[in-house]
Amino acid sequence: MEDLSEKYDERTLRLIIETLLESGVEYNAEFDEDMCDEIDDALKYIGIEPKHWEDYGFYIQLIKINPNYETERIIVPSLSKYDVDINVTTYETALETWRHSIHSYFNSKELVKQQVTNYSDYSFWEGKMIYREVYDSSHENERVTNIVKVEDRNKKWEIDLSYQKVIDKVFCLCMGY
Repeated sequence: MEDLSEKYDERTLRLIIETLLESGVEYNAEFDEDMCDEIDDALKYIGIEPKHWEDYGFYIQLIKINPNYETERIIVPSLSKYDVDINVTTYETALETWRHSIHSYFNSKELVKQQVTNYSDYSFWEGKMIYREVYDSSHENERVTNIVKVEDRNKKWEIDLSYQKVIDKVFCLCMGY
């Protein structure tokens, strides 16, 4: 993916903002495919074609953070990376094969089969899955549950690691190490 924050000079950025605003693109609207279509329609007149869905965020943020673009220096949006967790309810139809190692006094495969399938304490999931083929699935209830800016997460880890070092030192002092 190309980082658009380094692609355009200030003159081009002003032209982009002006073109988007004149075309009625609103940065306070909800981000959706209709907004992407509006941006596509506006930018095609100046020969710009967004290549990735992330590019639309650049153009929206550009007009959002530059309300005085005609008189002030242009602020260029910076590309950030986020970890996004999404919960999804998934329904799958699958063929699974589970392997069990069982003990039996029977010397007939048919009797061993009956022992396994007719015993009430038998649970197939207590074995080891050795094969799985999903041949139909559907998803619903997609919900974003957490968004963490990667840089923020790294800072949190540094703090956690520092705290762990303090705990380790206290433990060593208490234990006489």
